[in-house]
Amino acid sequence: MFTLRIQSKQILLALIMMFLLFLSFSLFSGMKKRNISVIFNDIGGKADVKIGRFSFVQSQDGIKNWELKADRAEIFEKDKKAQLETVAVKMKTPEGLELSMEGDSGSIDTERKDFHLQKQADLMAIQMSNGYIIKTPAISWFNDRKVIVADGPAHITGPQIEIDGSELQIAAETQEVTISGRVQALVH
Repeated sequence: MFTLRIQSKQILLALIMMFLLFLSFSLFSGMKKRNISVIFNDIGGKADVKIGRFSFVQSQDGIKNWELKADRAEIFEKDKKAQLETVAVKMKTPEGLELSMEGDSGSIDTERKDFHLQKQADLMAIQMSNGYIIKTPAISWFNDRKVIVADGPAHITGPQIEIDGSELQIAAETQEVTISGRVQALVH
């Protein structure tokens, strides 16, 4: 019969070694994160991992399409989702138009690469590099279709124009903005 006795110092040393191996693997496997802080929940907690300064990049053919950054994230590995706090997203269309948006909270499907952002009190502003600004309470990005859909009414302002509508969709590939529902436009 073989008996194994492990001292509490040995358990602590083993846990530290496992954490260092995990951190080393993460750093050398192409994750380009700085100041990573990882907190493991106690058994019975909801999230598998909590991360500070979370970053998620979507690229295609070596070109970065968009980057999502959050101050904090709770990752649920089984569901392939992360709940986010204080989120910023920067996108670039194939034609070079840049979009940036910030939300107080959000979520991302880490498998499908779809995300949702929302503001708690104000309207979210989607800043476009061509001078247009879209304001709406929340947005959803559908990565397979490369489409942003506003969750609620939207207001667009730009050079010499203001448009209000009850529905909004932005096709990133074609740079088409469709506003529908009850639409009002004011040309200056």
